[in-house]
Amino acid sequence: MLRTSSPSPQKKHAQPVTSDNLFGPPQVPQSAPSGIKRLRNTLSKLSPSAFAEKELLREKNRCKSPLTKRNVDNFVTEQECNEAYKPNLHSPQIQVTEWLQRVS
Repeated sequence: MLRTSSPSPQKKHAQPVTSDNLFGPPQVPQSAPSGIKRLRNTLSKLSPSAFAEKELLREKNRCKSPLTKRNVDNFVTEQECNEAYKPNLHSPQIQVTEWLQRVS
């Protein structure tokens, strides 16, 4: 059965949708919920630029760590692994060739 005498419940403080651009992006309130902020922060940390920044900071901070036997061993092992994967990366001939190509 249909009731026509009772009005549908509506919030009294609800405002009608008014926007200059109805087909544009939705308006985002300044105080976003904490879940959205956390998601935004997580995604920004996973971006390629954030990864590059972390790598750069890691390289900078490597010099600040104390030179213990364990740190030196780790550093030497890492250098050996890099040489095994990319043997010509730090070769003087490759660097000179790249420099000459850039100059010409």
